[in-house]
Amino acid sequence: MTCQTCDSNAPALGERQPILSVRDLTVRFAGVEQPVLDRVSFDVGKGEVVALVGESGSGKSVTALSVMRLLPPGATLSATAVHFGGRDLQNLSAGEFAHLRGGRLSMLFQQPQAMLDPTSRVGAQVGEPLYYHNGIHGRENRRHVVGMLGEVGIPDPSARADCYSFELSGGMAQRVMMAAALSASPELLIADEPTTALDVTVQAQILRLLNAERHRRRLAVLLITHDLSIVSAVADRIVVMYAGRVVEEGPAARVLKQPTHPYTQALIRCSLFQTDAQGKLFSLPHGAVHARDLTAGCRFHPRCPVAQAHGCLDRCVVEEPHLCDTVCGCKARCWAASSEPYRVSEGVPA
Repeated sequence: MTCQTCDSNAPALGERQPILSVRDLTVRFAGVEQPVLDRVSFDVGKGEVVALVGESGSGKSVTALSVMRLLPPGATLSATAVHFGGRDLQNLSAGEFAHLRGGRLSMLFQQPQAMLDPTSRVGAQVGEPLYYHNGIHGRENRRHVVGMLGEVGIPDPSARADCYSFELSGGMAQRVMMAAALSASPELLIADEPTTALDVTVQAQILRLLNAERHRRRLAVLLITHDLSIVSAVADRIVVMYAGRVVEEGPAARVLKQPTHPYTQALIRCSLFQTDAQGKLFSLPHGAVHARDLTAGCRFHPRCPVAQAHGCLDRCVVEEPHLCDTVCGCKARCWAASSEPYRVSEGVPA
């Protein structure tokens, strides 16, 4: 296989029109020499679920916070474009963006018990976006709030609307967060680890609810997660991130069945609890903490089991690969995958 297309600025989207297009997104934190995000590009189509996956520290949540303009003080952002609904978000004033955030563009955070205001009743928090973005107040606001709480599966929604968040279980609190995020009828929902710290049964319920709302509203979703079982259940496409860079991108079924990048292969092996030749659970060697400090070459090469076996380690050390087309219809940032012979299903030389 030879690389026919090496264009990291043009991710494949398929037939869906993009509602969100991010090009060359770069984020730096004060006092940190290397960028936290380095030229990240991706699209989210209307009605599509795109999953950002990778280890902790790969840049997934920073990507989401960048789109929402919620980066911490001292962070600086640059990009060729961050387009939402045809508008470049970089050109909006703080006031203009405030009218967009929570309305057409919404976010579902992890740890709902920490994100909900313990001093405000549930109904007030779900109803706030309705008032701010849609001008709905009074009895009509209350009617919508109770309807939304019922829609996300909260029993006795009228009574729950008068509760405080600390009176709710973790699963109920996450449903309240979802009701608040969806109340103003957004076109794009960014869901950052929406099932973290929930037990398996509640996770499944939240995922079914998220999937149902996505289809009912034709809602686009940018899903941030490290759990590949979640990805396989709901995602249309996958964007794999490592050390602030996109290393693989493509349709979810193809990426999960035939992962091309050695990092994606390793993530899948870990998620399946596969064992190595000695019968031990497979794990990636070392850590990703210092990967961003590499100034040349592929950032994954110190941990890569393929580069040495394929005989391309010398090139991996000095030259970073482009995000290139692969035989399975995806894109991957890997020198081994861009040349014969290479088995994408096993990630080892033929």
